[in-house]
Amino acid sequence: MSACIPKKAVSNAPPDKLRPSFLWRCLKIIITPFFILWARTEVIGAENVDNSQGGLLLLNHQSFLDPLAAGIRLKRPISYMARDGLFQIPVVGWFLRNTYVQSISQTAFRGSSIRCAVDRMHQGFLVGIFPEGQRSSGTAKTFKRGFLSLVRRVDLPIYPVGIVGTDQLMPRGSILIRPGKITVVFGKPITTDERERLRTGRNDEELAEMMRQRVVECMTDAGYSPNEE
Repeated sequence: MSACIPKKAVSNAPPDKLRPSFLWRCLKIIITPFFILWARTEVIGAENVDNSQGGLLLLNHQSFLDPLAAGIRLKRPISYMARDGLFQIPVVGWFLRNTYVQSISQTAFRGSSIRCAVDRMHQGFLVGIFPEGQRSSGTAKTFKRGFLSLVRRVDLPIYPVGIVGTDQLMPRGSILIRPGKITVVFGKPITTDERERLRTGRNDEELAEMMRQRVVECMTDAGYSPNEE
């Protein structure tokens, strides 16, 4: 088994046989009431996610709350990809490694990171990535083209995910979480035609924008309006 596969996961098992870590299960129990009562989180389209196999989630990024908000209604862990510098922080690095977060270079999307992500998806995990590369308020900003190297390697479903409201509850620079409402929309997986364009297309900027628009559509379904900016 690859070193990047969590030891608590069952090798080559279907998603419903994955054994989430004790820490992950405790975290889910602790944060669920918060997201239901304080953040009034609404999740739309979770039925679009195929629970019989792994997949890739492409999410917009507004706040540190995004990873938790997106996973609150799912029964299996999302293995997020986060910048490698976070893993060097005492306690934080240990916490990330034990909740299935994967390290990724902030300057380059290396082959080892891609292989690890693909391995996890084949183990039945949902892998989550924020193609903007940083938090942004309002609509999803330009997607960094590096994520396409992973998207092109994925032979499993790829889902656009739109998150609205987290930047209001926890704005950039804030350490306090305000009461409010979060809406998360899981879109339908990218189509066969979109996959073909990703496989054969040469214009990376155009392809990245195509994926960004799918995420923006989910944000719109979640209640986002350009007039809010």
